Amino acid sequence: MPRETDAADSLNDVGEPEADQHLVENFGMTMKQVREFDPQTLDVTRACKILGLPLKRFDLLASQPDARARWVDSVARQSKDLIATSPQASKEIREMLEAIRKFALRKCLNPDSPAQLDGRTTANRKKRTAVNGFNLKFIIAGCAIAVLAVVGVVLVAQLSKGGGIQPQPDLAAKATAEKPVAKENPPDQVTATTPIGKKDTAVKLPAEKLTGLESYERPKPAADTPKGHRERLAATYVFSVDGKIRIRGNPAELSQLSQEIFQITTVNLRGCKRVTDDGLKVFRGCPTVQHLDLVNTPTTGNALVHFKECKDLRVLDLVGSKADDEGLAQLVNCTKLANIWLGATKVTDKGLVHFQKLTDLVTLDVSNTAVTDKGIVGFAGMKSLRYLSVAETSFTDQGLAELKDCENLETLYLFTTRLTDKCIPTLSGFAKLKRLSVHGTKITAAGVKKLTAALPNCKID
Repeated sequence: MPRETDAADSLNDVGEPEADQHLVENFGMTMKQVREFDPQTLDVTRACKILGLPLKRFDLLASQPDARARWVDSVARQSKDLIATSPQASKEIREMLEAIRKFALRKCLNPDSPAQLDGRTTANRKKRTAVNGFNLKFIIAGCAIAVLAVVGVVLVAQLSKGGGIQPQPDLAAKATAEKPVAKENPPDQVTATTPIGKKDTAVKLPAEKLTGLESYERPKPAADTPKGHRERLAATYVFSVDGKIRIRGNPAELSQLSQEIFQITTVNLRGCKRVTDDGLKVFRGCPTVQHLDLVNTPTTGNALVHFKECKDLRVLDLVGSKADDEGLAQLVNCTKLANIWLGATKVTDKGLVHFQKLTDLVTLDVSNTAVTDKGIVGFAGMKSLRYLSVAETSFTDQGLAELKDCENLETLYLFTTRLTDKCIPTLSGFAKLKRLSVHGTKITAAGVKKLTAALPNCKID
């Protein structure tokens, strides 16, 4: 069974709130969930989400416990590296996330541990408490209605006995004499919502056009549509499917959205199962998105067409979605992309062509895809590249040799590929490597020993 090493301790104690928030979101959690985390309530589904493990594959490997353990440990190391390589985040948040990560790892390595059973018991207890509380509120409300009904009956009886309520003569006469006369509003009294000579332009958006916003009223596209309307519509949709947004880098809630113009910079729909390709149409006309997270969503490549005008997009995280080559082609104008995560998608060599001329690319993850040497060699000589994962692909020694000039690489995940001892000289040339994963390859123990000697500052497994 693979074992973990302790987290790095040489990171700054004081961090930036925005960096804390970003790091927490990468683990599929909120700041509140991190601070109130209870390991007794942790189940396998939640543990997989924290570690970024596709639950479907986790279940498929149930009959191969050793293979699943190696896979879980490898992916968990990536999440560990994410914490260790986030110096902008505070030490407190990094330590809490590291503890949570370890709990999640133990749960995934031993799904039948008592913590899961305790979690179910706790969940059932909370559910019974909620039900009992609801029943009590229902009884109190029923009693109140009954009291009001009795009071009403008594009042009606008294009024009937006294001859009922007679209208005041002066008011009755006035009501009879004064009849409403239909007249047009003078120009200075026309309401702002209905222009002169026009009917109300508010229409109900069809449910099939915007999932989760069936009752949302939006104006028809017109020249007088106020600026910022698209952003509010997009934000409302994200919240309706349990997603999150950031406005100019700051977290936002639906209740905080004002009528002022704002710009959405982050769209986080990680794990949102109700989001659809069609629903994301609301982002047409929202070009300020810089971070798009569709991890483990049912979206396909068709969703990306709605973000093709986001020329400031820097982070694209599609891990576990159904993104494909055609979808990536829509982002050809997003030339500022720096972090691209495509693991466990339908992407092939054809889709990577659109990113091979990026000048600021730092991170590229194509693990568990159909990508081959042909797709990776297009990134040869890319000086900005620091993180590369081609794990669980058909990547070979020849493909790695083409990357020898990527001299700034710090992290390489090559596990479960076709590498052999022939690649030792190439790997030894990456002097800045801090993390190297080659298990599941044909690299021998002797080869690993050579790598350890050549790369003394690199953690190798």
